[in-house]
Amino acid sequence: MCEALRELMADDLKKAEKQGIELGIEQGADKHIVELVCKKLIKGKTISTIAEELEETESTIKDIVSCAEKYAPEYDSEAVYADYREKKNI
Repeated sequence: MCEALRELMADDLKKAEKQGIELGIEQGADKHIVELVCKKLIKGKTISTIAEELEETESTIKDIVSCAEKYAPEYDSEAVYADYREKKNI
């Protein structure tokens, strides 16, 4: 019985670790996109141009830009990312 419980707990731990890793990868990708969008906004690029250049949907770029607007013209990517995470409920 104890061995079965240990195996069950080990399986749960492995699942939790995998979910944590997947979440970390997703957050890292989001942070990278936000950084790139901020750089392109500084250059004065449009939402459609940014979406095309980054091969992202305009909807995603619009969401990031809506978070970034209050940080113009410097576009602090860390602050924009924090707002974007909150918007996405990460």
